Amino acid sequence: MYRIAIIILISAQFIQAERLPLSCILENTRDYNRVIFSQHEVIDSTHFRVHFTIAEDDSINHQGEWLNPQTNVTYAESVLIEFEYSAIILQQRGWTLPPPDCDESITDELDANHCINFGGDSRYDIYLTPHGPGFAIPDRIHNIEPYTAGRTSYIFLSTMANMHENYPSWGYYAIAHELHHAIQIAYAVSTTGSVGEYSYNAWFFEESASYIENVVYPNAVHLQTMLGNCNVTTPLTYPDYDLNSGADLYQYRGALWLKFLVEAYGDSSIIKTLWDDYGLTATTEGVDMFRVYSDAVEGLENVDVTLSEAYTEYGIWRYFTGGRAMPNRYFEEANQYCTSTTTPLTDEILNIRTEWGSTYILELPSVDTTLNIFTPNPIVFTTNVLTITGDTLESSIPLIIENEETSFQISPPSNGSQFLLVTSGYSGNPNVVNPFYTFESSSLPNGDVNNDDEINVLDVVILVQFVLQQQFPDDNQFYNGDLNSDGQLNVLDVVQLLNVILAEN
Repeated sequence: MYRIAIIILISAQFIQAERLPLSCILENTRDYNRVIFSQHEVIDSTHFRVHFTIAEDDSINHQGEWLNPQTNVTYAESVLIEFEYSAIILQQRGWTLPPPDCDESITDELDANHCINFGGDSRYDIYLTPHGPGFAIPDRIHNIEPYTAGRTSYIFLSTMANMHENYPSWGYYAIAHELHHAIQIAYAVSTTGSVGEYSYNAWFFEESASYIENVVYPNAVHLQTMLGNCNVTTPLTYPDYDLNSGADLYQYRGALWLKFLVEAYGDSSIIKTLWDDYGLTATTEGVDMFRVYSDAVEGLENVDVTLSEAYTEYGIWRYFTGGRAMPNRYFEEANQYCTSTTTPLTDEILNIRTEWGSTYILELPSVDTTLNIFTPNPIVFTTNVLTITGDTLESSIPLIIENEETSFQISPPSNGSQFLLVTSGYSGNPNVVNPFYTFESSSLPNGDVNNDDEINVLDVVILVQFVLQQQFPDDNQFYNGDLNSDGQLNVLDVVQLLNVILAEN
C-alpha cells in the first residue's frame, strides 16, 4: 500500500499537468483567489490557520467547472500539525517563517486592509481545496527590509478527494514543499526585473522546495522516485539540459543540483545563502541565478572551487548513478537513481549553452584514438577525460582547448573505460551563449579483425568465429569487428565486412 500511494500521488501531478501550471507557484493570475466556502470552517495553531469545509453540498467553481471541496476535521487537524512541524524544522535551520498577511490592529471591517479580507487574522492561511496537489499563491506586497521585493502568500493544499481521515505520511513532502514556497515568496517572487528585462526563476523556486522536502522529512522518497524513473526528463536522463530547463517538470527533479552542492561541499547553509542573495538582488534588478550560484559557490568556507569546476564535479557525480553507483561515494542514494545517460562519440554538431550547467558524457572508443575537437569558441566550456577502472574513477584529466581545432591522443586503460566529460563553463558574461562543438575519431571500426593491416576473407573467418563464440576477441578485435558500432558482434557485422571487401575488389 505504501508504494501504491506514492505512485498515486505522483501520477496525480502528471495527470493534472495539462490543466495546471508547470510551477506550483501561481503568479500574476486571477484564476486562483482566496476561497470562501458556503459552510466555512477554520482551525488554528500558533502560526497557521487551516480553512476547509465538511459540508456535503459545498462546491467551488473553478474555470467553469464545479469541484467538490469536502474534507473532514481530523484531516484538517493533521495538516495543521504537519505545517507546524515543518515550521519548527525550518526555523531550526535558520529560515524565517512567512510574514503576517494583515494588521490585526485595524478594527474597521470596512477598511480594505482589515484581516477579514485576508483569512480572518494574521496567521498563515492554508485552504484545503480540490484544485491540485498544492500551490503557493503570492498575495500582498511585503516591503520590509531587507527583502523589499517579497510578498505575503497563502497555500492551496489538496483535500485528496476526501479519501483520508488524516493527511497520509507518504504525502508529507508536499507540506514541506509548499511551506518553503511561502518562505521563498517572502524573499521575492520568481519573476523579477523591469519591463522588457524580466528574469523568470520559477525553476529555482521548485528545485529549492523539492530539495527542502528531505530536509524536513529525511525519509521522503519523492525526489528519489523521480530520479529513479528513466522514462522522464531528469538531470540524469538528459544531462545536456540546462539547469534552468522547464521541460517535462525538469525543475522539480533539478533539486539534484542542490543536493550535489550540499553533499559535495559539506555545507547545507549554501541553500539559504542563495536565497538571501536572491531576495536582496530582486529588489533592484532581474536576478541572474547563475551569478548568484557563482557567488555562493566561491564563498564556501574551507572549499576553493569555482562554478565551472562545480559543473564538472556535478557531471562526474551524475556518471556514478544507477548501475555505475559506488558504495559510500558520490550521491548517498545513487544506486536508487536511473543510470545517467551517455552519448556515443559522433562527428555531428552538439550544442551546448555556456553559463548554465549543461553537460555531455561522451563515450570514447576502447582503442588508441586521435580525438579532434572543433569549436568556434574554445573558452566557454570545460573538457575532461575520465578514466574508469572497475568501479573507481582513476583519473580526470582536463583537455586544454586553445584553438578552434585541437587534437588529442587518447589511450584507453587495459581493464576499464574512458569518457569525455564536457560541461558549460561560467564566465559571468550573459552574452556568451550557444557555442557548438563536434567530435570525431580518426580511429573507426575498419574490419581489420586480425590486425594484419589488411582487410580480406581471413578477417571474415575470424569474425564469424567471434559471432559463434568459438573464439573471443580482445578489445581491438571487438572494436574493428563491430562495423555498425552497435556494441555487439553479430551477423550484421559479417554482412557489412563482406560488403567492404567486395567494394574494395
